[in-house]
Amino acid sequence: MANGNPEVEYQDVSDNIRHYGSMRFVLLTLFGTLSATIMAALFLGMNPPPTPTKTVLKCLGIILVVAFGLMDQRASEYWSVFWKRAVKLETQLHYSQYKARPRRQTISIHNATRLLYVAVLVFWIIALAKPDWI
Repeated sequence: MANGNPEVEYQDVSDNIRHYGSMRFVLLTLFGTLSATIMAALFLGMNPPPTPTKTVLKCLGIILVVAFGLMDQRASEYWSVFWKRAVKLETQLHYSQYKARPRRQTISIHNATRLLYVAVLVFWIIALAKPDWI
């Protein structure tokens, strides 16, 4: 904001940080629920589904991983942009809420989430490539 009130912008940026942080949690929860539903359809029950149904479910699993992984990546990018803006505003306003956050250790939450999506993607690719496995 060139001529705006930095305190108002800071509040807006803080709201956006909370929004995208919550969005990532909701995406991960929904992804886990939908993935577990597909896995339950494949693994649970007395009668396994027919092969064409299994193939469709495995493809759906791959589509879910890609879609939710992309949505999570985009939400993470927005979160990071707003975080950086909040830190800049804090310098101007003499605040320290975002500047004082703990530094990440070995692996960030963003990379841990990416690893989870990649692991599930590999699972579905193997499941699709080896029809007798599942």
